[in-house]
Amino acid sequence: MTKAISFSVRSGGHDFFGRSMISGGILIDMRAMDSVFVEPDLNSARVGRGGVMAGALRKTLDSYGLFTPTGQVKSVGYVSCGGGYGFYVGTYGFGVDLGAKVILAGGYVVDTDQDPELLWALRGAGAGTFGVITELRVKVYPVPDLYAGFLAFYLAEAATLLGGIEKILNDDFPDEFSGDAIASHPKMTPIPVSEPCFVFLWCWTVTKENFAPAKRFLDRMVQVGTVLGNTVTRSKPTSNSPTSRTISRMI
Repeated sequence: MTKAISFSVRSGGHDFFGRSMISGGILIDMRAMDSVFVEPDLNSARVGRGGVMAGALRKTLDSYGLFTPTGQVKSVGYVSCGGGYGFYVGTYGFGVDLGAKVILAGGYVVDTDQDPELLWALRGAGAGTFGVITELRVKVYPVPDLYAGFLAFYLAEAATLLGGIEKILNDDFPDEFSGDAIASHPKMTPIPVSEPCFVFLWCWTVTKENFAPAKRFLDRMVQVGTVLGNTVTRSKPTSNSPTSRTISRMI
């Protein structure tokens, strides 16, 4: 009699619900299968085989002067199709663009070049599972400029602050802008402050070497509350600037 055995697949292991681990079943751990191959034309890369982490991918591509959008956290597995929300998706999209190799439940290896509907499904799967991805083929781009850093406001002004930012974004939500926000104790805040504060990780992906729209948008946002600290400046996704290093430690 055939017995069904449950299994799970792990790449980065960042699933909030713990679905990258399993008890009483088989764990397929992909982390050692971590190749990245940049095509000679520098327009795409083959990322696999399931174990590539976002930070490692960014570092490899940067050695070629290239970039592709990843999740914000550098230890998140890239070949997952279950998230990867990051600062750059408004400008570049989620990155699962060109193709994939997938092992299906019956043990067959399928290339989405021969099954484009499978690629369509993978791109919208979220936490769904269509098979074990062993390779993704993704678009790559020249490394962009950023206008990025931290904005810290008084925590006591949080309600007014969020209302003001909501109004700004309802009026105009540029694709180039993205960010995140945390309520922070002074000892945990990425910039020196004396009291609890509301901190925005503020990021604008600069297109066509034009920083003016980013600066105008930032000027609007700093008017919504009392600024305790502002480190927003010109940078790169893999820059060694103090702001970029701090963002990397936080995310």
